[in-house]
Amino acid sequence: MAELSKSELISYIREVFRLEHKKNTILTECNKIQDEINKLNDKPYPEKPYLYHSDAPKQPSNDMPKEKQYLPGCLSVILGYVGFCTVIGIGASIMTVLLPNATTDLVFIPALIILGVAVVLSFLLGKAVRNYFKRKYDNEKAAEYNKKMEEYNQDVQMAEKIYHSDIAEWEKKCRLVDEENISRQSARVYKNSIKNQLLNIVPEIDKSLNKLYSYDILHRNYRNYKAVGYILLYFETGRVDTLKEAINKYEDELFKGMVVEALDEIAFNQELTYDAIRENNMLIQGATSNIGTIISQNEKISDYQQLAAANSKDILDSVQNIDFRQTIEMLDRYASN
Repeated sequence: MAELSKSELISYIREVFRLEHKKNTILTECNKIQDEINKLNDKPYPEKPYLYHSDAPKQPSNDMPKEKQYLPGCLSVILGYVGFCTVIGIGASIMTVLLPNATTDLVFIPALIILGVAVVLSFLLGKAVRNYFKRKYDNEKAAEYNKKMEEYNQDVQMAEKIYHSDIAEWEKKCRLVDEENISRQSARVYKNSIKNQLLNIVPEIDKSLNKLYSYDILHRNYRNYKAVGYILLYFETGRVDTLKEAINKYEDELFKGMVVEALDEIAFNQELTYDAIRENNMLIQGATSNIGTIISQNEKISDYQQLAAANSKDILDSVQNIDFRQTIEMLDRYASN
C-alpha cells in the first residue's frame, strides 16, 4: 500500500476524529440521560396515619385492698364484741329474774343458748359492717371507672375525627404522588426511547469507523477518541509532519501526564470538526429539549415514543448522510497500489 501524503493523511484523521467525536458525544449524552432516568424513580407514598388514642380503663377489682380492710375489720370486731357482751348481759339479767334460785345444771342450757345467740349476733354485726364498707368501696370504684370510660369515649371520638381528617389528607397526597409518578414514568419511557435511539446510531458509526480502521493506517492502540484527537491536533497546529512523529509526540505527552481526557478545546480548534460537533449537539439538544414541556402536558406514553422516534430520526439521518466516499475512494486507490 502506497504511503499517504500529509494532506491526505490529515483528511483521513479528520474523518476518523469526526466519527469518534460523534460517537463519544452520543455516549456521553446517553450517560447523562441515564443519570436523569435514575433520578426519576417513583416517589414513595407518605406514611399512612394511624388511629391513636389512650387505652381503655381496666375493670376495677372486686377485692378491697388490704389498707381498705383495716377499718371495717376493726369495727366489725368491736361491734361484734359489744353485741356479744350485750346479749350475755341481757341473757344473764333475764335468767336472774326468771330463775333466781336455779342450780348450775338448770342454768347451763339457757346459758349455752344465750352464748350462741351472742356469737351469731356478733358475727352478723361484723359481716354487716364489712358489707357496708365493701358496697361503699365498690360504688366509689364504679363511679371512678364510669368517669374514666366517659373520658376514654370522648378521647376515642376525638381521635377518630382527627384520624378521618388525616386519612383524607393522606389520600389527597397519595393522589398527587400517583400523578407525579405517572409523569415520572412517562419521562422515563421518553428518555429511554431517546437514549435507545441514540444508541442505535452507534453501530452505524462503528461500521464506518471499522471501514476506515481496516486500512491499518493507525495502529489499534491509537484507534480511540483521545489518541486520534491529539494526533489531529499535532498535524493541524504544524507540530508534526508524519504520523510516526505524531504518535511519538502523543506517547511522550501521555508519559508526562500532559494528555487530558477532555478534548473539547481540541475539537473547538478544528473548524471542520467543530462544524460536526455543533451539528451533532444541535441534534441532541433538539431531541431532548422538549422533555419538560411534554412531561407537563402529561401526554400518553405512546406519544413520547413517537416524538422520540421523530427527533432521533434526524440524528440517525445525519450520520447516515455523512459522505465518506472521497476518503474511501482515496484509501482504496492507495490500497490497490
